[in-house]
Amino acid sequence: MHNSLHSLTVLFNYEVGSAEVTAINNTTVEVDFEEEVDDVTALDFEIEGLDVENAAVKQTDDSVVVLTTSSQEGGEEYTVTEGDEVLGTFEGISAVVPEDIDIVTNSVQGIVGKEVTVRADIGEEEAGVPVTFNIDAAGDNEDRDVEVYTDEDGIASYSYTQYNVGEDQVTAYATGNADVRATNGKVYWGVKDRLTIEEVTEGNSLNNGAKKVYKVKGTTPAGNDLEDAYVNIAYAENVDVSPEDAVDSVDVTDSSALGNDYPYEYTTGGVNWVRVQLDEDGEATFTLTGENASVTPIVFLDGTYEGETWTGNNKLDSTELQAEAPTVSFELEHTSEITVTSEGVRDAAAINDNGFGEGGRDYTAVVTDKDGDVVPEGTPVYVQVDSGNGDVYFDGDQVGVDGEGEDNDIFELEADEDGEISFTLTGEKDAYATPTVFIDNGDEDGELDEDDLQEEGEIVYFTDAEVEDATLTVVDDEGEEVDSVQDNEVATFEYQSVDQNGKPYFDENYEATFEVEAGARDITVQYTDENGDPQTEDIAAGRTESVTALANSNGLATIDVTAEGPSKVDVEVSSSQNTLPNKDASVTFTESAFKAGVDYTTEVVSVNKVDNEITLRVHGGDLDGQEFDLDYSDANLFVDNDPKSENDFEDGLEKYDQVIYVKGSTDSFDHIDSNDQEYAPTTPDSTDTGDIEFTNSLFNADEDQTIELTDADLNTDSSTQEIVDVSVADSTGRTIEVTLTEDSDDSADFAGDITAAELATLADGEITVTYNDEENVDGNAEEVTDSAELDTTVPTLSSASLDSTTNATATLTANGGNTIEVTAEDALAGAYGNNVSYEILADGPATGLAVSYDSETLTIDLGGEDASVNEVISAINDLDEFSATLPSDSNSGDQFTAAEATTDEPFEDGRDVVSVTFSENVTGVTALDADADFNLTGDFTGTSVVNGSVVTITITEADVQVNNDTIVVTDNITDGANDATGDDTIN
Repeated sequence: MHNSLHSLTVLFNYEVGSAEVTAINNTTVEVDFEEEVDDVTALDFEIEGLDVENAAVKQTDDSVVVLTTSSQEGGEEYTVTEGDEVLGTFEGISAVVPEDIDIVTNSVQGIVGKEVTVRADIGEEEAGVPVTFNIDAAGDNEDRDVEVYTDEDGIASYSYTQYNVGEDQVTAYATGNADVRATNGKVYWGVKDRLTIEEVTEGNSLNNGAKKVYKVKGTTPAGNDLEDAYVNIAYAENVDVSPEDAVDSVDVTDSSALGNDYPYEYTTGGVNWVRVQLDEDGEATFTLTGENASVTPIVFLDGTYEGETWTGNNKLDSTELQAEAPTVSFELEHTSEITVTSEGVRDAAAINDNGFGEGGRDYTAVVTDKDGDVVPEGTPVYVQVDSGNGDVYFDGDQVGVDGEGEDNDIFELEADEDGEISFTLTGEKDAYATPTVFIDNGDEDGELDEDDLQEEGEIVYFTDAEVEDATLTVVDDEGEEVDSVQDNEVATFEYQSVDQNGKPYFDENYEATFEVEAGARDITVQYTDENGDPQTEDIAAGRTESVTALANSNGLATIDVTAEGPSKVDVEVSSSQNTLPNKDASVTFTESAFKAGVDYTTEVVSVNKVDNEITLRVHGGDLDGQEFDLDYSDANLFVDNDPKSENDFEDGLEKYDQVIYVKGSTDSFDHIDSNDQEYAPTTPDSTDTGDIEFTNSLFNADEDQTIELTDADLNTDSSTQEIVDVSVADSTGRTIEVTLTEDSDDSADFAGDITAAELATLADGEITVTYNDEENVDGNAEEVTDSAELDTTVPTLSSASLDSTTNATATLTANGGNTIEVTAEDALAGAYGNNVSYEILADGPATGLAVSYDSETLTIDLGGEDASVNEVISAINDLDEFSATLPSDSNSGDQFTAAEATTDEPFEDGRDVVSVTFSENVTGVTALDADADFNLTGDFTGTSVVNGSVVTITITEADVQVNNDTIVVTDNITDGANDATGDDTIN
């Protein structure tokens, strides 16, 4: 809405011409014409959005018309018109009079000749409020007194420049109320920035404990180096802060810095100051490091030293010359990642609910490093299970029973070769659970804390079982799922009713009908019929027959199938329980290369002692010359027909050795060590096909490894040592060229080393050397290769625990033949007690019974008199070092007399059993003597037994207590390629 002023009588046409429009205040606008205004009543002024309430010629200037308007909106743009002509625009002035004002550019550095901007905040978001800046300049610079208007955020800004060095004092006040003012502004003019802070090291999101380096530069107003001056350091977060909110975990670490570890200015008055001194170039550096915190470093000039007195107050005053760096954050940055997969559905079957079965939900987790590679096998991975509303089980172990917290049990697993762990959660009806998989690398050992690398799996609720599905699988005689077996083996078809997560579950009795189709050979089917009786059915080749098997109490129905030769068998299963689906599966019976129970004489082509894999070449019989890759894990192992452990079997087993292999339900391997290197070539290979090999099949990157090649084709000059290049590659494709040199002028035998430094660049695992034979025995090009295992991961001692202690004992026999059993108490427990002996003294004056112990010998001195069994027992027990008891079949009335005199009789059968766990399997132990494998603080003897990554030590003698002693690995324990290291306290 708007109003206009009109003259009632127009006496003549009036040309207004151009004009300048200016808002004077919230209700006043001046229109300045180029010529005098003779009759203001003849003019028709309008302002869109405002009422023009009056128009009058200004008394002091006839060319200016003063318009009185309704209240303007601060910051709003208005247009003034006269008739159809636009005269100009103006920005509305607010009627607000500020009650507060603050300069927000307290300390500004300006370079002479360049513009700076000062700003003031009126404390409310209102545009068009007039604010006056007063600039009190020093020296030859210009003072200024200007009025500006706030923007929509209530900020008034003024930009200006000076042309001389010096310092401007800036004051801002509300134009409409000069009492509302701020004086906390200062501009420091120089020919360059007078104080700067520069980041020397990159990045502002750093890992805990990392270092961030800054460089400070100070100059005089004239641009000269500010030599030897002192610069204080502050954190913006620690200025005017309450003590409980201050950052105290980021320190200035430089030894040259003065003051304290970190700066603060508490609201309670406390001040911690830090400062550095600039050098002759006006420069200094300082370093920050911290944990789980962020700070914004500020450097400022606070004062100088007058003698030993500091003239400043060590506080960051807002107008002091200062420079600020970007905020730097120190936080835990995990270099690994955990991916948790929650299998199946959230609502899992509860234990034995609506049927019989464990139910539950499976989880898997994979741990990878920063490069995306899986972590080493054996890496500890932990799972915390938060549960409630009923019993929950982790892989069968009840949650909350063995742990310290009711519903916060932690379970330890180890990553497999794929960096993976898997587990199953089961529970009672209506219970629930959430697993959190984590690596224990945070602040609290053995507990899940916020700094641990962690990933939460999906919650599982345990509810009614839904048994509406089934699985059909084929397994071999070891229970492994297969799609083929040999023709002398059994294939079992298993039809299993399952719950909503594919877990075996049984909710009602049912029978399964197996429709079996024989292939090219006759087959035999064995099963349990619907009456629970075992049955056998022969099915001719090419025929199809049906058999009905009764499901057991776990909901599993099975048939066993054997074939008389190579053939394929197809099976389809239907169930009498109509909710279960039909399933089909097949198995192929293949012809067995090895006949069960037959001795096969073989040659070792290669052996992988880490993975228990061996390649054998058969000599003689139908399989002569054929090579087979076999696994000797869990096999019967022999050396010269003498049963041996895996370590003893592998000891000395090399390429060209002879092994007798026998296939059976448990395979057997007999290393014929008496025929050592039975198949080794006696002369260099004289054929035209090259033969290349690593001289070692398993090694680390600590030393050079030799590669040998024989190829008569390369011996082209019998008077010169030729050379040839071969390549070595790892599983990632990384390749290294190695030059081999002929051993002598006319040998055709070549050798060369791949250096330890080169090996260190290859990935762990199988590495392959390749020789490109341009012409083999057939005249064709051929790639000749050999492989070896590179293992650079050193097995380290993870933990040592005292599993059990058996106290040493001795038997004292009285004259009547009855005995006293004496046991060393806890202070002398275990193997330490075996170092104790006892003696019975009978001769001497009649002083009576005296029993004593001197840290080595228990002495029973009869003092020239007989003593009863009970007296001796009582006297021994009074020492508090031993426990003496009378066996139930002994007579306490017997006497100890001079006939029992003896000396240095040992306490026996004491032992400490210690388990030492390594980060990986240690299969290359060269000695099973505890003293050879480990060191303790004191002297000890015993034996050690290796089982994968755990070595069990039985200590039979020690001169110090084993518990709480430090155990150290010697160089006898290896993984085949690396000596184990580490130490731990036994407890």
